Amino acid sequence: MENRLGELLAQLRRKKRLRQKQVAGDAGVDKSYLAELESGRKAAPSAPVLGRLMKALGATEADRARINRAVRLLAIERAATAGSDPLPDAMLLVRLGERLPYLTEDDKFVLGWVLDAMGRGTIKEEEANM
Repeated sequence: MENRLGELLAQLRRKKRLRQKQVAGDAGVDKSYLAELESGRKAAPSAPVLGRLMKALGATEADRARINRAVRLLAIERAATAGSDPLPDAMLLVRLGERLPYLTEDDKFVLGWVLDAMGRGTIKEEEANM
């Protein structure tokens, strides 16, 4: 999976016309760490470091929500692929989580119906295989 977190941080930094050195200094991290984080070579930082990065980037509430969602998706992916017994269904959740912001209202309605029906156990096998 691409590192959506790193991509979001880099986009926000470029949008604000900030240099990595400036953001890293303001956040109290090394410039090379920020570069590796943006490129996806580093995993999600700790919550305090992420908070300092978002502050240094001047992240809005919407920016923070997107970044926090990316952190959660990375955590799900790590859990899904950890160990010798990966969880393929968890990877489906990661993919769905990536697509949620782009779903149409019709897509959301159908997804809600499916989740509701699954929760009640009322989806028949022939419906699930459509």
